[in-house]
This record gives sequence, C-alpha cells and structure tokens, in this order.
Amino acid sequence: MFLGPLTFFLFGRAVVMPDAPVRPWLALHALPVVLPFILPLSFSLPVLFGVGCGYAIWLSSLVYRARGQRRQRRFEAVFSLLVSAAALAVFSFGVSMRWIEPAYFFAVYATSVGATYATITFALVGIPDFLRDLFEVTQAKYSVSKLGDVDVDKRLEQLEALMHNDRLYQQDDISLATVADALEVTSHQLSELINTQLGIGFSRYVRSKRLDAACKLLRANPDQSVLSIALEVGFRSQSTFYAAFKSNFQQSPSEYRAGR
Repeated sequence: MFLGPLTFFLFGRAVVMPDAPVRPWLALHALPVVLPFILPLSFSLPVLFGVGCGYAIWLSSLVYRARGQRRQRRFEAVFSLLVSAAALAVFSFGVSMRWIEPAYFFAVYATSVGATYATITFALVGIPDFLRDLFEVTQAKYSVSKLGDVDVDKRLEQLEALMHNDRLYQQDDISLATVADALEVTSHQLSELINTQLGIGFSRYVRSKRLDAACKLLRANPDQSVLSIALEVGFRSQSTFYAAFKSNFQQSPSEYRAGR
C-alpha cells in the first residue's frame, strides 16, 4: 500500500513526461514508503493518502489542460472529475479511518482505485490519440523554451507551405522529426512552435490538415470512395479516418458528403 503513490507518480511521469530530466530532489517522492517504519499507522496512513490524492489531482490537472488539444473536451473534464473525486474519497476515508470499520474503508479504497485505473485504461484504449496529445501538452508546459534563436513567423510560413504546396500531410508515416528536419529546426523546437503559436499539438495539427483536405475531396469527388480519400490524405485505415472525422465534425464522412 505504501508503494502505491510512488509507483503511481513514477508511472504518470514516465507516460506524460518521458523527456523530463531526472533531478536529485525526485528522491523525496519515496519518503512515504518509510513512514510506517518511523511513525504510527494512525499518522502515516493519512499522510500516505494525502500524498496519493495530490498525485491523482496532479495527473487530473494535466489531462484537463489537454482539452485545448482536442475536440472531445467533455471527456477531459469528466476524466479529471472522476479521478479527483476518487482520490478525495480515499483521502477522506484515510483521515477518518480510526472511526470507520476496516471493511468499509477497504471497500471504498478498492472501489476508488479500481475506478481510477478503469478510467485511465479506457482513455488509453478507447481514444488512441489521447496519450499523444497529453504528452505534447506536458512537453510544451515543462520544457524550457528553445525558440530563442528561431524566426517564428518564417518557420510558420514554411510549415504552412510544406502542408499546402508539398502536401506533406499525405505521408502516412509523417513524424515530428521529419517535418523538423525539413524546416531545419529540432523536434523540440517544432513541437513548441506549434503548441505556443497555434495552440495545438503536432498530431492534432497534421490531423486537421488531413481532415480539411478530405472535406474538399468528399464534396469535389462524389464518386470517389471514402476509403480512397482516407488513404489519399494520409490516414492508414478507414476506421481511423472515420473516428477522427466524427470527433472533429460530429458526423460521418458520408453524412458530410450528403450535406446533412
């Protein structure tokens, strides 16, 4: 139990901030592990649950900030609310456990932890781009600015030219690194440039260009199949295209083509 908050923090940090530097002060996060050896359980358990609650709210806040990256903003709000509520419930019961039957406490504890992990699993499995969007948000937030010697306006113009004239978005294997090389900047600089100047992440930016092109093709070529259009603009499958289109426009490509 005392390893739970530490492992949750390390997992969350590795997932959303894989490039963040490792600092000596991070060792302080392991302090709750030694609490039961130096303090009575009546004190160490509430402290433990307080630390775990803080980690859960920290993760929830990161997810909530990601709502600007996506159209499914309601999900980010619900996710943050559920995880925060579960954390606060465990913390409240942890502080009050001396007055609560152990069976009730562990029932609430197990249910809250299970609900939290179920919510996270749903986010990772049900929404494939969720983790990537979250990573881009945290990368922009926690990285030191690397645009000091970059001509921002010029690079933005070049980026738009690559997308509009060269149709770079059509490449299904397009990546942050390949576009950064074409612009003669680093991946971190390009990621920060798009996040700070356009307010979205790289994957969302590319997806928007593909969807804009798809919309034009759907109306201009009524006899062209949806699958053919999806592949032409850079999506790897029809299912991925449908999911992105529906998320962005709240209707299917066929409904859009029919003018509904």
